[in-house]
This record gives sequence, C-alpha cells and structure tokens, in this order.
Amino acid sequence: MICDDLKDGLISVPERRCRSLSILHLSDLHISGTILSEKYYSLIQDIKETHSCLKNIVIVVTGDIASHGQIKKSHDAIIEFFNRLKVALGDKVIDIEIVPGNHDIDRAYLLSTDEYEIALRDYLALVNIIDSIFGIKKGLNKSYGTNIIDCGGRSICFVRADTSWFFEGKQFDSFIQAHFAKQLLDKSEIDNRLRLLKDSKNVRVKEYIFKQIADLSDEINIRKSVAKEKGSPVELVVALAHHPLSWLMKSNRESYVDFLGSYSAPDVDMWVCGHAHNVKIHYDCDDN
Repeated sequence: MICDDLKDGLISVPERRCRSLSILHLSDLHISGTILSEKYYSLIQDIKETHSCLKNIVIVVTGDIASHGQIKKSHDAIIEFFNRLKVALGDKVIDIEIVPGNHDIDRAYLLSTDEYEIALRDYLALVNIIDSIFGIKKGLNKSYGTNIIDCGGRSICFVRADTSWFFEGKQFDSFIQAHFAKQLLDKSEIDNRLRLLKDSKNVRVKEYIFKQIADLSDEINIRKSVAKEKGSPVELVVALAHHPLSWLMKSNRESYVDFLGSYSAPDVDMWVCGHAHNVKIHYDCDDN
C-alpha cells in the first residue's frame, strides 16, 4: 500500500509519506514494578530484528500495559519500555494506537459510581506520553475513538474500543471479596454486597457501551464521509479492543456484534484483541 499522509480523526498531525505499511501488534505486556525486567529487553531486541526490513509501522497495543491497575507504580518502567522500542524502531513508526485492558484501570473505582474516565485518568496521561515518544500528539481525553490512515487513495480506519470495564467472573469477584473481607464482614454480608455491586456495575457498563458505540458509529461515519470526499475512501475498518468478543458477557457481546455488522453502523472487518495470552486468528464471514 502507498501511504500519503496520517490523520487522527478530526485532529491534524504532521503529514507522513511512505511506500509501505506494517502493523506491529502488542498486547498484555503486564509491566510491573519500578524497574523494567530483562524479558522486555529481549522482546524489544526480537522486534528490532524482525522489523529490520520494514518501514512505516503502525503499532497497536490492545491493553494490559500495566498489571493490577498499578500504572502509577509502574510508570517509569512502562515509559522505559516505549523509549527503548522507539530507539529500536527509529523513525519507522508512523502511528501508535492503544486501548485499555482490565489491568490498566484504577480498580478502586470499581467500588464507586464515578465516571469511567476518572478511573482511567492515569492511563490516558500515560498514553499521551507514549504518543509523544513517537512524535505523535493526539491529546486524547477519552479511552475510545477512531483514526484514519490514508494509503494512496485507499484509507484504513482504526477503531479504538474500550472493553476494560467489561470483565466478570472470578477475577472481579476475588477483588471485591478481598476488599470487603478487610472490613471484617461475614460471608453472607460479603455475598450480598457483591451481588448489589455487580448489579450496579452491570447497569453502568451497559450505559457506557451504548454511549461508546453511538460515539464510535458517529465518528466512523464522519471519517468515511471525509475520506470519500478527499478521494481516499475507507476500504478497511480495524477494531482494536482488549477482550475477545467471546470473553464478554452475553448482553455486552451482543451489543458489540450488532455494532460490528449493523446497517446503522459501519461494518468492521477485523477485531484485533488480546487478553487470552495466545496467538489465534478466527475467520467469520457473512453474506456481505
């Protein structure tokens, strides 16, 4: 593909010209502690060697940069990783797209009714610093959004979806039970509070999903319209998220499936994700 320039949604960034485009997918780095461990140096060296012949790289990071919501504690180590990655790849990176995972949120806010953006403020601040490391200034103030890359008369739309709040099961239950246990509550009271909290969380998540999908649908339609007017129509829509669709609760999963292929929202061609800690490609084709 021949890339002419790079534009992030409605925000203009410096024009970048290239003759090919590569995507580097990273996920579930789970960087913890204040010092970057040796295994990450090895990963960066592997990336440097495998990408030595490639140019014009788009990095996509599908969540869980940090571990257990400890972004502040691991801030310096995370920044060191991306600084070293920048040195390894040089000026080959033309864009970086990052979405949050369940390990990137401040989990204390699972116990409150505050806005999601408050629980992700440390994450958003970190992402803006990472962007700046690669010379990209988006000034993000929310955890989801879209970006268009013009590839010589054909555009690719990246959709950043935030599924970081949508996890359930033992991980969620264990975190909440441990919190209530510190208050010396008996098991029946802990179970009752857990049930009430999960009911409240499910309502908030559903509201957040509807708002996010509505916003993303509007953004993609605007991007498609602008790209078409400029003679570079969108031919590929790539959604980035932390969770595989199969990991979401049924009602949440159905909302996203409707978004991916509904008539009111643009079709999404690829769902690129992490969380499962394995490498797998799944093909799902419909009549369209």
